[in-house]
Amino acid sequence: MTKRSANGVNRASVVAIVGHRSVGKTSLADLLLCTVGATRSLGRVDDGTAFMDVSAVERRRALSLWSSTAWFDRENARISIIDVPGSSDFRFERNTAVWGSDATLLVVDEVDEVSPGALEIVAHMNRHESPVMIVINKLETIHRHHVALPAIQRGIKRKLIYPQQPLVDEDGRLVGIVDVIRGVGVRYALDGTGAFSEEPLTVKQAAKALVARDVLVERVAMTDDALLERFLEEFELSNEQVYEGIRSAVASSQLVPVLLTSAVRAIGGEQLVDAMFSWMPSSAEDAHSELALQHITSQLDEKYGPVHWLRVVKGTIKPNEPIFPFDSCRGRQYYQLRGGRRSRATYLGPGALLAVYSPVATRSGEVSGGLRESPTPPPYAMRFGLAVDDEKQRGLLLAALKEVAQLDPAVSVSSEMIIALHGRLHLDRWLDVIERTRGIKAHAYEPPIAYRERLVGAVEGVQGIHELMVDGEVSEFGQVTLSVAPHGLEMEVVCSVDEGLADDAIPEKFIDALSGGIVAGAQKGPMAGLPVMGMDVRIMDGEYDMFQSKEGHFWAAGSNAITQAIRDAGTEVVEPWSVIHASVPAQSVGTLLADAVNHEARVIDVEVDAQIAVVTVEYPEREVQQLRVRFAAITSGLGSLTVSHRGYRKMPEHLLRQFQVPEERHQDKGSR
Repeated sequence: MTKRSANGVNRASVVAIVGHRSVGKTSLADLLLCTVGATRSLGRVDDGTAFMDVSAVERRRALSLWSSTAWFDRENARISIIDVPGSSDFRFERNTAVWGSDATLLVVDEVDEVSPGALEIVAHMNRHESPVMIVINKLETIHRHHVALPAIQRGIKRKLIYPQQPLVDEDGRLVGIVDVIRGVGVRYALDGTGAFSEEPLTVKQAAKALVARDVLVERVAMTDDALLERFLEEFELSNEQVYEGIRSAVASSQLVPVLLTSAVRAIGGEQLVDAMFSWMPSSAEDAHSELALQHITSQLDEKYGPVHWLRVVKGTIKPNEPIFPFDSCRGRQYYQLRGGRRSRATYLGPGALLAVYSPVATRSGEVSGGLRESPTPPPYAMRFGLAVDDEKQRGLLLAALKEVAQLDPAVSVSSEMIIALHGRLHLDRWLDVIERTRGIKAHAYEPPIAYRERLVGAVEGVQGIHELMVDGEVSEFGQVTLSVAPHGLEMEVVCSVDEGLADDAIPEKFIDALSGGIVAGAQKGPMAGLPVMGMDVRIMDGEYDMFQSKEGHFWAAGSNAITQAIRDAGTEVVEPWSVIHASVPAQSVGTLLADAVNHEARVIDVEVDAQIAVVTVEYPEREVQQLRVRFAAITSGLGSLTVSHRGYRKMPEHLLRQFQVPEERHQDKGSR
């Protein structure tokens, strides 16, 4: 028997609330909190009063940019919810939340058809066998909730059950919900307070509910041998048997209940809360088992600095003991979050979702105890260059960006302050928090495309000399002979010393400087002044002056030799290409393919599954930035894409005019 904790909680669970952008996840989370009395009134996203939109930029934009969490208790049970942003920019954060939760609420709305993002979520839940309930929100519209669900049914590979139906009045207005299992109507007040009362169904409503109940009972019975045997004997199950059957079938990922809400009208909240506590599984591991934790996500709090969310999978945290391998700190403080508010954690056992503000040794997605593999961030979708008005802040910005990359595994930052991540919203949220917490305002720009020249021929025995005479005497001297050939790698220069190089030709102490000069000389090709890639350079021979030669002399000799070798071998201008994997509504495929044809892209593959298509296309990188702008219009905002580097290809002749042949470079006096 599970022992009761000091604060009365003896079972707890973490529930991720996920769905495509603008389906009402944040409004639904606010409805849950208002229903259980955790908040006094129902906030609204549109007017900036949503409780779960914590940051000022979220309230200003009426759009979630950060995951937010809250908790609520009922009797001896606790549920912690994670409201995850719906934009595909945050797919890694969403996948990590699903992977790190006991169950998932998949929110869809009946205003739009099912989106590729929703089916991507379904695929991720299938991989982790996450228990799921579907919530159809925005029920106040035209009640066509059956339209979007067949595609979800095919994707989720589990049976859907429908314990609720919309309750409408004589004028067709939504006034509540029909409880199919109990055969009663639940009518809600129209003032948005969430008050409700039960009422008998009309004859027509009762007949429709009875048919739905028969289908539901049969599907529940098919999930359990004992229930099926009773059902075959009596052709009926009691309400209690149905409830218990649903609970077991949800936990074993056999059934997915579909529930109905209208968050903006405060309809369906009480029934949803009941279903979450009754049907969603909790962390059932014993509180005295060996401690295992999951690192859900990390954020940068404006007041307290980095904050890390940890979920207790099993065992119980003891405040005065370290939680290796997450860290070795003793006396750590643990908090529970509710929107933007925090309080000292009162429950530290299985199913607890805790916030810590001191350093941890893990990153988002990692888990202790070897329970399972961590989710991997998808390929980056966008790259941006970042700049500051005050050059003195450049170093501070780079330090802040490196901290961001440590907190968010879906971000990569180079020393040139080129940031790669999953979209503009992903970037905006981090730039906003850097400005608020560090006082640094950064500007994003499209980074220059990495055009290159590529070696096309091979040459041998190219000599480079650096020599300076003073008063008829040698003052500076270095000489090298190179062989250069193309290679298939994208590295600009692969430099090596030929095995036949005599020991007394070039002392080893000059080799590094010589290699540095070769690399520097390859930074400006003869056709367009671009860095030259694809070169295999071998140092064949050389000569030095025992008394006068220095490292800098061989640096200059190497630069001169490679410059001449590249001219002799010849180059071509090449450009980078990217491969795009796009998930789009099936009706958008034709428009996307036409866009590819019109922008010099190459279609690799098209897979269509009912309403959703996955299209693989190769685009020149010069087209990718604008593709992202066009993509939103092509898919009506319902698509998602990832971008990864494919390689380099020869630049079309009609585009070479944009590159000017550089002026002949002058050699240093005495160099050739």
